[in-house]
Amino acid sequence: MRKSNIKKLILMTTLLLLGTTATQIPNSPLNVSTDAKAYYIDQNETNINELIKYYTQKPLTFSNRWLYQYDDGNIYVEFKRYSWSAHIRLWGAESWGNINQLRDRYVDVFGLKDEDTSQLWWVYRDTFTGGVTPAASSSDKPYSLFVQYKDKLQTIIGAHKMYQGNKPILTLKEIDFRAREALIK
Repeated sequence: MRKSNIKKLILMTTLLLLGTTATQIPNSPLNVSTDAKAYYIDQNETNINELIKYYTQKPLTFSNRWLYQYDDGNIYVEFKRYSWSAHIRLWGAESWGNINQLRDRYVDVFGLKDEDTSQLWWVYRDTFTGGVTPAASSSDKPYSLFVQYKDKLQTIIGAHKMYQGNKPILTLKEIDFRAREALIK
């Protein structure tokens, strides 16, 4: 009996140590989120310095990720699956409109970090706002989008490329961010 308990204790300690080291891999695929700095701006923000900080932050983008929904209604996008899982949880399933049409499909994710990273033991939580769109496929033709600016006479005086890719759909959040980012640069 005592030998059995010692073996169980050794096994539990080994599993605990393996779990601890597995969650501390330095080149984790989610390490990108810790590089992002959270900037929040109000809808009516007019301070140019705050706007520049917000629109020059690095957005979080993931392409061709699997979207699934649990029976309880929670929607997730999976990044990687090891002995642990890395995913995005999408809150407010009803408020996502056509998100249910994307269930069990590959999607692209675009997000801007709104809050600093919070940590609870080995779990890290980041909060982003953004959108989920159908993933681009190789059959989708590449295209470019430009933002133009005009003078008072409506003469085009400049243009900047704001997007180049083959995504079939862009969210309004991504278009807004990319246009303002191009103008600020």
